[in-house]
Amino acid sequence: MLSNVFATEDFWGPVPGTKREDIAVVAMGATHMGIARAILDILAARGWFHVTVLAEMRPNMIWYRDTGLALLSQARLAPPQEPFVMQSFTMEVITDDVVKAFLLAAEQTSRVIIISGVASTALSVLTLANSMGAGNGEFVFLSVQSLEKESENYGTTAQFTRKENNPQEENLNPFRSFFFIVYRPAGTELQSLNDQLTERTRIFYNTTYEAGTQPLDNFAVKSSYDIVETFAAVVNESRGDPTAAHACHGQSLVRAMAKRTFTISSGTVRITADRAHEFDLNIFGFNSSTKQMQVVGMFDWTAGKWKWRADRSTDWPTHDRQPPLDVPLCGFSGADGPCSTKSTALKTAVPVIMALLVGVYALAKWHVKPAEDWWCVEVGPKPKLYFSPGHALSTVAVRKWPSTADFAKMLANRYQTLAC
Repeated sequence: MLSNVFATEDFWGPVPGTKREDIAVVAMGATHMGIARAILDILAARGWFHVTVLAEMRPNMIWYRDTGLALLSQARLAPPQEPFVMQSFTMEVITDDVVKAFLLAAEQTSRVIIISGVASTALSVLTLANSMGAGNGEFVFLSVQSLEKESENYGTTAQFTRKENNPQEENLNPFRSFFFIVYRPAGTELQSLNDQLTERTRIFYNTTYEAGTQPLDNFAVKSSYDIVETFAAVVNESRGDPTAAHACHGQSLVRAMAKRTFTISSGTVRITADRAHEFDLNIFGFNSSTKQMQVVGMFDWTAGKWKWRADRSTDWPTHDRQPPLDVPLCGFSGADGPCSTKSTALKTAVPVIMALLVGVYALAKWHVKPAEDWWCVEVGPKPKLYFSPGHALSTVAVRKWPSTADFAKMLANRYQTLAC
């Protein structure tokens, strides 16, 4: 089976006792794990490891939720030199009160806020950041989408354009430290192929594309096209070797596609050893002069790294015009480091005692909690928080809140409520 949409880990199983290499599937439509890893690469390069994720759960649109979960899983798999501390909240209803409560919780533990949701949700976070104390330039905001499109389930970078003459320039601080990551569509280099696909669609299906859009702008269309040519290539190769046993067997064909680069009509297609074809990504940043979003870099999956535009730097709103620190000098509470008025003895004793208590408690809970729920926060009459002793630092996720009101209330009293 070859998939033309984003795949989760479940695409390769799970079937008890079955190895991934024994399943005849290829994720040609990219994977949530791949885009999550690309995001974590940015954070690791900057030394940002304290992260809070807002994963939006919309009707008939689980992409954002699955990407949020992938961020958690990939953070757990990160090497020791990337000690991510990540918490994730899945939201079904987005209101101003919920966003404010979310920001209140995020700023207690993080300086990087990732929004896996529609553009309007990211815009809400940015516009409310100032009122919640997150508009001082010391926070990084990052939004991720699978597709840039004017739709209630997506959004475009144009939504983040600000007015040219804004008398309150300080309100733009969250935008100046905001990044937007999305699938990178084909450019003019594939204009001829786009024209051919448009014509075929009109003739055979009596369907036309919206003004300003082209077939290969949609990752599902491109991956479908890629499937045809790459699969045809390995089938033709198998026919050219009549002595090979089971050359046309499904497993043989997908193995022939793995860990390989194809050059086809739509460009270069690289399929990983895990049999996944990841998409190239664009990352947009805010231009303080034009007050619009612009491409500042792209992730090239063939090269496996981010490439940044040398002529487009980020106008950080921090006091020293440098990227925000992972952990503020005075700590997340604002009462640590040089800002503390406590005695040295008290500053030393309290963290040590708390660390011992948390360590003993986390170890005790580990013996009664399955490993697969290492990151889980269970919400109910008595919410429970679980730590991962196997990772450098703990990661937390909220699976689901009973209601919007409960969500806001619990976040507002986070440290009192989320007690094990």
